[in-house]
Amino acid sequence: MRPSREPVRTELVFDVVCAASYLTFARLIRVIDHLFTRGRAVDLSFLPFELRPGASTVGRPVLDELRESAGPGADLVAAATAREAAREGLILRYDRAIATGTFAAHRLVMVAYQQGMVAQTVERLFRAHFTDGLHVGDADTLRRLADEVGVVLGEDVDAELVRRLELVRSRGITVVPVLILDGQPVTAGVQSTERLLAVFDGWFAARDAD
Repeated sequence: MRPSREPVRTELVFDVVCAASYLTFARLIRVIDHLFTRGRAVDLSFLPFELRPGASTVGRPVLDELRESAGPGADLVAAATAREAAREGLILRYDRAIATGTFAAHRLVMVAYQQGMVAQTVERLFRAHFTDGLHVGDADTLRRLADEVGVVLGEDVDAELVRRLELVRSRGITVVPVLILDGQPVTAGVQSTERLLAVFDGWFAARDAD
């Protein structure tokens, strides 16, 4: 069955070094695919959020930063998050992940969106950071990842990226992920597949009733 109505404009506010964003993204993709089989269309895009605005791109072990910010329980929290991700088929290697600024990674996402390859680019950035232990703040690494997914770099999008980062902050968004449907924030924080499906079903039902 093909989608029978205008797609729901869906935005995910995220950061590529945020485990909650990765989990919600993976579940969201599954929900969108399921909705398509039911004739429901979703137009997915992404809004940037920096967990640490202006952070250095020198890079350091994620676990070091977690221990500094969360104390001795950081390793237990990381292990629990990795177990939850594993149930979704995701591999989180906190022992390899590199903390870094993400402005340049969001720049790549914007270019990928312009070229119609945003979802696969976002997925690759998540996997590069959490699974492969790649430095997603490093320019050479990002060029290799762009080549891998077929994104052609070169567009100057910095001004628009700054505008979008400021737009997200102006909306009062302070945590990620946040899911926005047709311009309205509907969830914040990591969401289960069931919760995401219920949100979309409710949204479509409300639109159908209009």
